[in-house]
Amino acid sequence: MPPFSLGRNLGHFAPFLWKTPAPCRWAVRMGPRPGRVSRLGRKFPCLSPGEAAAVNGAASPLLFCKSRTCQVDLRSNFRYNKPQGSDTMELIYGRPFQGAMLEALKAFLQADGLRYDEGVEFTVCVMDGDKIAATGSLDGKICKCIAVSPAYQGEGLSATVLTALRKEAFDRSQRHLFLYTKPKNRWMFEDLGFFAVAETADTLLMENKRRGLSDFLAAQTQPETPGVVGAVVANCNPFTLGHRYLMEEAAKQCDTLHVFILSEDKSTVPAADRLRLAREGLADLSNVLVHPGGDYLISSATFPTYFLKDQAKGAEVFCQLDLELFATRFAPHFGITKRFVGTEPLCQVTNAYNEAMMAFLPKHGIEVVQLARKEQADAPISASRVRALWKAGDFAALAPLVPETTLAYLKEKVYPIDK
Repeated sequence: MPPFSLGRNLGHFAPFLWKTPAPCRWAVRMGPRPGRVSRLGRKFPCLSPGEAAAVNGAASPLLFCKSRTCQVDLRSNFRYNKPQGSDTMELIYGRPFQGAMLEALKAFLQADGLRYDEGVEFTVCVMDGDKIAATGSLDGKICKCIAVSPAYQGEGLSATVLTALRKEAFDRSQRHLFLYTKPKNRWMFEDLGFFAVAETADTLLMENKRRGLSDFLAAQTQPETPGVVGAVVANCNPFTLGHRYLMEEAAKQCDTLHVFILSEDKSTVPAADRLRLAREGLADLSNVLVHPGGDYLISSATFPTYFLKDQAKGAEVFCQLDLELFATRFAPHFGITKRFVGTEPLCQVTNAYNEAMMAFLPKHGIEVVQLARKEQADAPISASRVRALWKAGDFAALAPLVPETTLAYLKEKVYPIDK
């Protein structure tokens, strides 16, 4: 019988299913918190009524069939062929894994040349007995640490893992997903509905929207102004007079200056508020346009180390994807030939990023201009300094460091107790 499509709700990569009379048992063991077993029953014509009732009423983990002919739907529509090994496999989840299972997962990834990311929130493993056959993890909207054992490659387990990750992301209302993989795997994930965004020698970033980046760029305001076009990329957590000084000085050297404010919501001040404060603080500069950075500039997808400054070391700043995206997509789209940065005496990660930028961007025809930081009371004006005074409620000391619009915002808001 020919396969039938599952429709659009599962995206481009939803596998095809075949109906089969062969009886099967599929279920899921949740780890490290066991207990949730997917209800099967009505969706599976290959289950007899008695088997369906047994599965639906199961209180303990079950195994699923690996028969090459059996392709049944387990909520997220997994497809399996029969690999070498035992007759059954388990699909287990960790939120995240701990203990011995975590150590086994790290060893499995290391054997594939990957490193486990301690920031992952959800992991799925396909188990053949006590061996990991395939795995993948989810960190927010990013699918990462995806690997399949060489003994099981060609069996469709990448699609199985990715489907489980996508189902979990959808349950968390994440629709726009990104994926890290090796460049050699590009064709495989293109077949599963992901599209290339940026590539370095050893890393490929993909997304599940065919025109995701193109549509984002097209939505940004871009006047057709001849002359020098510059750019500043900043977090502005919150917008300070130090930011204002950098951007005002940069604007003096450009006909048009594009300011991109990070959209990642991992800062003390929410992304929407940071963008609004920057626009208010720069409203009088007629040649300055303020944009959101979206998921593409210094985001968890393109530059995850930026948001782990306390743990990261300068030598371990993985910013190549971010710089590649800026140089090959953002700069050509906006006509940017200069990028402005402030000197960074306080943050090792940002300083390492600036150094990488100065080495990389000139190769793409983009001049990097470094401007001295604005100081107050013999110390650089920094967002971290502002946040410390905000937390202490010292608005008198805050006033010389921020524009009036930012000061009014900070007086109105209570410093988040969890930051």
